[in-house]
Amino acid sequence: LLFRDGKKRIDYILVYKKSSLQVEKRCTFERNLRAEGLMLEKEPSLTNGDIMFVKIHAPWETLCKYAEQMNIRMPFRCQRHMRQLKSWLPKNPMKLDKEALPDLEETDCYTAPFCQARMHHFTINNKETFFSNSTRSRIVHHVLQRTKYEDGKSKMGINRLLGNGTYEAAFPPHEGSYKSRHPIKTHGAQNHRHLLYERWARWGMWYKYQPLDLIRRYFGEKIGLYFAWLGWYTGMLIPAALVGLFVFLYGLFTMDSSQVSREICDANDTIMCPMCEKNCSSWKLSDSCIYAKVTHLFDNGGTVFFAIFMAIWATVFLEFWKRRRAELTYDWDLIDWEEEEEELRPQFEAKYSKMERVNPISGKPEPFQPFTDKLSRLMVSVSGIFFMISLVLTAVFAVVVFRLVAMEQFVSFEWEFVKKNWQFATSGTGVCINFVIIMSLNVNWWSRRKIKKGGQCLENKVLLPQWDKDWNLQPMNAHGLMDEYLEMVLQFGFTTIFVAAFPLAPLLALLNNIIEIRLDAYKFVTQWRRPMPARATDIGIWYGILEGIGVLAVITNAFVIAITSDYIPRFVYAFKYGPCQDQGYRQEKCLKGYVNSSLSVFNMAELGNGYTGYCRYRDYRAPPWSSAPYDFTLQFWHVLAARLAFIIVFEHLVFGIKSFIAYLIPDMPKDLCDRMRREKYLVQEMMYEAELEHLQKERKKNGKRYHHEWP
Repeated sequence: LLFRDGKKRIDYILVYKKSSLQVEKRCTFERNLRAEGLMLEKEPSLTNGDIMFVKIHAPWETLCKYAEQMNIRMPFRCQRHMRQLKSWLPKNPMKLDKEALPDLEETDCYTAPFCQARMHHFTINNKETFFSNSTRSRIVHHVLQRTKYEDGKSKMGINRLLGNGTYEAAFPPHEGSYKSRHPIKTHGAQNHRHLLYERWARWGMWYKYQPLDLIRRYFGEKIGLYFAWLGWYTGMLIPAALVGLFVFLYGLFTMDSSQVSREICDANDTIMCPMCEKNCSSWKLSDSCIYAKVTHLFDNGGTVFFAIFMAIWATVFLEFWKRRRAELTYDWDLIDWEEEEEELRPQFEAKYSKMERVNPISGKPEPFQPFTDKLSRLMVSVSGIFFMISLVLTAVFAVVVFRLVAMEQFVSFEWEFVKKNWQFATSGTGVCINFVIIMSLNVNWWSRRKIKKGGQCLENKVLLPQWDKDWNLQPMNAHGLMDEYLEMVLQFGFTTIFVAAFPLAPLLALLNNIIEIRLDAYKFVTQWRRPMPARATDIGIWYGILEGIGVLAVITNAFVIAITSDYIPRFVYAFKYGPCQDQGYRQEKCLKGYVNSSLSVFNMAELGNGYTGYCRYRDYRAPPWSSAPYDFTLQFWHVLAARLAFIIVFEHLVFGIKSFIAYLIPDMPKDLCDRMRREKYLVQEMMYEAELEHLQKERKKNGKRYHHEWP
């Protein structure tokens, strides 16, 4: 992607409409960009006469100037496999074939913040390739964010120009097409985008590891960390999915032999009380045989074990992710980036430029936000959050009340509405059929076939330039990766918080994530414009949210097992009231008679409406003929005490195990600490050697000798 002269590389693209009224702002902005050292060239669109593209190129001098200002770390001594650990496996089928694809090889280098005064220290073999495409785009974006378009401290930045309609879009261009007529193994990759598509975004690569270094090189560290975290999360789901599947299969194989299920299925003489007071009839307990067996699939002896396992799994996942993140931040030169290289938002600089303070680290003045201003904004945010939470809770409560009232009304009318208005059902069926037919015929199949036969549309006939193709792609979401992270965090919450109710959740999450990785990869490579390569050292606030979910999962699972499941009532019955009382729970025979023990007796004559006889309902209450009818029995209080005790013991036990595991697992691997210390030592040595070598060359060049040297 070059200028018309075929030499200058295109680093960024601006798009505007010729009919836009913001001509003066645009001209001022572009004039200031040229004053900053950028080179601009305009090109009309081939598909839309009103669209104009502004191609931006950053010369070598401008790149060096801003690379020093932004503290960008650049390589000054490289060697192959400096940090790579060799695998003991002869060949891993999940790894990419790096021998056939040398572009996947990552050349490891020692890096240091770029400095023009010590430029001779850095390995500059070619000025055109010394700064990678993503680094060049990031430098240009930095200039665009800080260039003024009008007089005034806040009148700066490409974001404001995009907001007021001066420009339609601003994006770094893709490196070319992601498809090729020739196989990649025989002819190689045309560009990094093509390589990413062939070895990452295709569905056929679903079982391969992700080329994280290439993703980081093309999209930047922030997106690279997202896919690294998503891949790590997916890999950690494998043991959780296997254990959950084992628990489910255990319930499936013991479903027919379960004492509780057998008693429910054989209870043909047990009459259960009506579900409502009017128009509801009694029913047999054996009618719920299927539901009892299905319940046993998810509520069996392995449920408690699996809940404890998933709580520990969440801790192990987060602790090992910290270790993995440490390795990535080291390999990607992000160890000290947050402290030294993080840039201030231009609008923040403009707003608080009058209130400055001296940075205690750098000693330089910087914009400062007063505590009172922070506190006021925080109070407004917290108030808004609590208001929305209360609004959601109110809406949920209202929906529950509405459904209860509606259910009572529907039960009262039984089938009268359907009997008198059967036409609604038949008309609905007809509408669905018509909808399917109309939507199928609405697609212009003939036009699609004609376009394919005619030469793959206008794009191939006219040979659209890459900036025109990128303009037709979808822009990345305004919130960046928030939606992607939010989807996965919600999934993590459902997988851990409610795992006691559904042990197959990790397996379904694993299958979903395998598809999600390739779907997101395909979206980034083929469907979206290339996002600005941003830097990041971690997944941000999402890690704290994941830790909070891990804590909440322990509490929730404790209450799910204790309150909603039958585990505690069965446990109490087996030890205190069953045939094995005071002997310990040993096998299913200890639960003999449990169903009858968990049902109380009710006199249906008290309901009126012609009801007679006795029925059973699930509770621990005294029978109607006792001295205190319908009062709670002693068994009820035993079960309640056991439930409360289980919650306390479960939480303390699991939290203790989680804390112990978190203490045992260090945040950074020992070999990584050793590599970092050795690199620091070697960097000092290499800087000294490079400086000495430079001085010797200068001395030979000038032909000078120093007075302390021997002749």
